[in-house]
Amino acid sequence: MPQEHFYRKTHMNKKQFFSIGTALVLCLAALTACVQPGETSQDGLSKATYTFTNLSAEFPAREAPLETYYQEKSEVPYVGIESFITALDGVLDPSGLESTVSEEEGEYILRDTRGGLRVLTADWEEDTLSVSSYTFFNSLVKDTGETDYGAHIEALSQWATPSASVTFDLGEYGFDILYADGQALLPFCIANLLFCSINLYNVYFNGEAYFGVLQSDLPTMTPADWAELRTSPWNGTEASAELRELTVSFLEFALDHFYGLKEYKGIDTFKNVITGELREALLSGDPQVHNAAYVDLFQKTLNELHTTLSTPSFYASADAVFDLTGENGGTRREESQALYTQLAADLVASVGEPVELPDGSMTTSLPAVRFEGDTAIILLTGFTVGTHDQIYNEDGTISENAQQYDTYYFMRRAMDSIAEHEAEGSPVENVVIDLTLNTGGSLAAMISALGFLTDEPIPYTTGNLLDGSASVAYYLVDADGDGDCRDEDAYDEFNWYVLTSPLTYSAGNLFTAIVKETGIATVMGEQSGGGTCAVFTLVLPDGMTTNMSGADTVLETILYEQGVPAGGALVESGIIPDIALDRTLFYNDEALIAAIRGANGAIA
Repeated sequence: MPQEHFYRKTHMNKKQFFSIGTALVLCLAALTACVQPGETSQDGLSKATYTFTNLSAEFPAREAPLETYYQEKSEVPYVGIESFITALDGVLDPSGLESTVSEEEGEYILRDTRGGLRVLTADWEEDTLSVSSYTFFNSLVKDTGETDYGAHIEALSQWATPSASVTFDLGEYGFDILYADGQALLPFCIANLLFCSINLYNVYFNGEAYFGVLQSDLPTMTPADWAELRTSPWNGTEASAELRELTVSFLEFALDHFYGLKEYKGIDTFKNVITGELREALLSGDPQVHNAAYVDLFQKTLNELHTTLSTPSFYASADAVFDLTGENGGTRREESQALYTQLAADLVASVGEPVELPDGSMTTSLPAVRFEGDTAIILLTGFTVGTHDQIYNEDGTISENAQQYDTYYFMRRAMDSIAEHEAEGSPVENVVIDLTLNTGGSLAAMISALGFLTDEPIPYTTGNLLDGSASVAYYLVDADGDGDCRDEDAYDEFNWYVLTSPLTYSAGNLFTAIVKETGIATVMGEQSGGGTCAVFTLVLPDGMTTNMSGADTVLETILYEQGVPAGGALVESGIIPDIALDRTLFYNDEALIAAIRGANGAIA
């Protein structure tokens, strides 16, 4: 269930833009000067220049050179910190960065002077990389262009504990920090992880070129897109022992620092998980063997719904895919798919309406809103934010199809349907939001949907497992689309209910947690499915891609010490309903209303 930059911009600090100084322009321009493959740097490393291409429409089209360094007799690619940021200009923002070097101390220091000083220190003597605040990385990424995740939402305030400094001991995992040409060099996989992956963007290196992809673009990439990215001289070959060692070390580093459920699952370090036959298989150069080991680790061992393999290593064929059917998907995925099939069939059988298609064939339509007595039931199966072209016509008016792509417009249309029903002489007292098939989606869309239930500020509580910070932000929503988030236009005249199942996951689970905690709706059904971590896309040095539960988490409650949030509880285990209702009765509208009346002490 993809997350988006709304999460980053609200949980972290908003970015501020300043003009770049002349001295810095000269410095960064010099770092991106093209060199010929095989050229030797002044520090004795060989280097080559490859082209970086941004493939995401959310950022400006860009091709730029990126110098890549290699140690003698090694195939591990390194990139300079500043040259990497500059090559990605348009995705990342190099303005306001100032660097200094102390060769005597073995330190490279990069300062971000925008909106308060943030400092990154790379120590090539100790092989450590430190940031004064975890927000150093988040402050670099630019806003997306095609999708407005903050539309119809106003941020009121935010309380937060300070973001503590974080030190990454790369040497502990066998990684070196190098120094050449006046800047610190990181293994490319580490640079991508820290500067891109945590900002929901990833850069791939296929042996011939670099390609950048926004995390939310991955599910919609066409076969041609993947072919461009995955076609590599490594396809169909065996990986070297050095690359396999690099990949396993990177796996241990990334999972130890960025897997959000590490503590929840009782894992001290992934060095104690990646052992024995699993480690031996991951170290294999044979792509069939190490890709099968990825299935064992991510699907079968971690076995949770936010962690799902995407594409195999570059050493498989360019069109290779993971087989995640049956037991290969893990027991949690297998059980969820079976339940989804069962509930979807029950829903169609109970409320589906036959529809004739233009060719004369028949299909079944599910009403977005249905009515039973004084109760309206809204079927909300996910949370999405549409792009500009999906929402607006060429003349700037709202498209009649906007509701198909954007949850905010779906809710607007649902409330219009309720108003039309009432205008026909059928009053509505209760509104049930059916989340039984809602496996999550956009957090921004989730917040916009909540704004139809209440005029009160909506709390959004988050934490970061790396620096231990916690924050709670408050939002208002413009429910009637008049551009004013403060005119109390929510539909709080209704009694709101939220119907949940074990499939109510991720953003659906958080929606449930917020309505229960704030009391703006009554939860009914079965315990929701959990899913507390923002999805994090991890790209390994061999090109294998997986989604996983990341280090940014959503919290159910927040504790206060002198008015400042100091911590909270994860919602990974799901939310217990206020009114229990067996899944066999989810789509029996008479039973649903009887449960509501029974809980309210009324006589059915």
